[in-house]
Amino acid sequence: MEDPEWERAEKAGDLLGWHPEGLRLAAATARKLGWNAVLADLRNAKDSVLWSLLKRLVDGHWERMEPEEREQIERLLRMMEQGWPFGVPFAAAVWEVEPEQARVRLFRLEQDGLLEQMAAHPVEDWWAEGGEPEQWRVLPIVYQMKVKKMSASDQKERRLRMMRWRWRHYVQSLFRKERTPFPGMPISLAVVATAASLVFGSIKVVITVLLVLIGIVLRQQRWTGRWVNWTVVVEAERHLRARWEQTGLQPTEELWLFYIWKKRLVYVFLLLEVVAFGLLLLVAPYSLFWTLFAAAIVIVASVLTAYQVAWRIWVACLYGVRTWDMEAMLRVALWLARVLGWIPRMRKEQDVLLESLRRIRE
Repeated sequence: MEDPEWERAEKAGDLLGWHPEGLRLAAATARKLGWNAVLADLRNAKDSVLWSLLKRLVDGHWERMEPEEREQIERLLRMMEQGWPFGVPFAAAVWEVEPEQARVRLFRLEQDGLLEQMAAHPVEDWWAEGGEPEQWRVLPIVYQMKVKKMSASDQKERRLRMMRWRWRHYVQSLFRKERTPFPGMPISLAVVATAASLVFGSIKVVITVLLVLIGIVLRQQRWTGRWVNWTVVVEAERHLRARWEQTGLQPTEELWLFYIWKKRLVYVFLLLEVVAFGLLLLVAPYSLFWTLFAAAIVIVASVLTAYQVAWRIWVACLYGVRTWDMEAMLRVALWLARVLGWIPRMRKEQDVLLESLRRIRE
């Protein structure tokens, strides 16, 4: 860099308070137009407050973008839940293109300065297939200005668009095989966690309701909180969010998209269970066939609900959530895998379960 250019870059850095995201945007602009253009943008800011300087830098960069690239960023922003990192699968789904084409676009947008590539969190490294996953993030300052500062009506429209796109994506995913963002749950753990969710989950819900009622009478609400947080069964998501906060981890957008999809399946199966149980009560006095049919639906829906709850326990396990019942389920699953060790798949599962146990103890 020539001395005059270095002086201009240093002046821009001083004006931006050496803000890392501001410097990234400034450098991207300078690569195309030179540091004079960056300083011109900063001089056109409303005042010398850092937020105003950053906003002017973002707006200037946004205005100079190619319409096609701007539209690609806008589509990403519309479908993001929290401005979290995302990978190629999420971008490909949003843009409705093949993964390789999405990857090329992401690298190009990264060079343009509005995206940054991120390293996977160490918590995710051990189970991410194919090595360290590629992750990008729209610069938080861009997300803040383009999404968080929207008016209430624009936010409402964005949420509606997001919901429509997600349901369309969910339906489409039923008819095509996609690699999920999580490794498959070991069969031995699926059996153990499903059984635990069926038996202990029901008991926990009943006791929680009783504690809520007792707490209202005795004004001891903390009893309910302690009981609920005591185990991971039923409350896997609460423990998972606490673990993310503890480790400073942001899940990827596609991971959360898939998690929410599985979470909604729980509600679907619960509704089916309630409807079937109501049907059972109605037809029991009149027809043996319909009674058995309704009872079968109740049992199947209960098992499917418990399996989805078990899957959420598995995700919590992948992120290192540790509770006494999580460790107990892993130990029982490991024992079961060893008993069935003559099956090749079970021998592989033993390694996964041992690593999971080691991780939750760290």
